[in-house]
Amino acid sequence: MNAVIIFALYPLHLFDGTAKLLLFTVIPAAFVGAVPAEFVTEFTWRNFLMLLGATLGFCFLAYAALHLGLRRYESGSGIQVEV
Repeated sequence: MNAVIIFALYPLHLFDGTAKLLLFTVIPAAFVGAVPAEFVTEFTWRNFLMLLGATLGFCFLAYAALHLGLRRYESGSGIQVEV
């Protein structure tokens, strides 16, 4: 796992489209190192708004997954005692 994180710390302009796709989707390690570094060194309002939109989208997905799970939730205890 450390190799993936180290791989993601390199600047994004070094990678082609396929590698970027992997770093942002399958192994979302680019969000750990490359995106914050690029955001600080090359700040633009466009990138800020895109990052804000992605953040809101992930928050919505987390909220939806939580409520979907709560709808199916039955019990937190795996022990059932019959008397």
